[in-house]
Amino acid sequence: MKSLFLKLLEELSAGRSAVLLTIIDTMGSTPRGAGSHQLILEDGSAPGTVGGGYQEHLACEAGRKALREKTSFILPLVLHKDPKADIGAVCGGELRVTVADGGDFDLSETEKEIKLSIVLGK
Repeated sequence: MKSLFLKLLEELSAGRSAVLLTIIDTMGSTPRGAGSHQLILEDGSAPGTVGGGYQEHLACEAGRKALREKTSFILPLVLHKDPKADIGAVCGGELRVTVADGGDFDLSETEKEIKLSIVLGK
């Protein structure tokens, strides 16, 4: 995870756009838990993971939209049969993913937090 945040810092410091996807909460069975991260970068790459499969595909698509539109939002994903929100996954749970445009970050504070997490080994 350290390398993911260092990559985010590198991209933002170089003036490139980036979006940070973070699972903020889950209910039931999901491939990844709260705190899982993935980046969406200008070059089209997407290091990290928020669970793989179709849920990650949807999260990455939302991240690409946020990158284009310079916006942030919360994306709910339902992994069970629900007439309105089912994405056809087999896990059976639900999760919410923050889709955060890097342009919203205070770079000086972000850098401090990343360095602190490295020092503390988180």
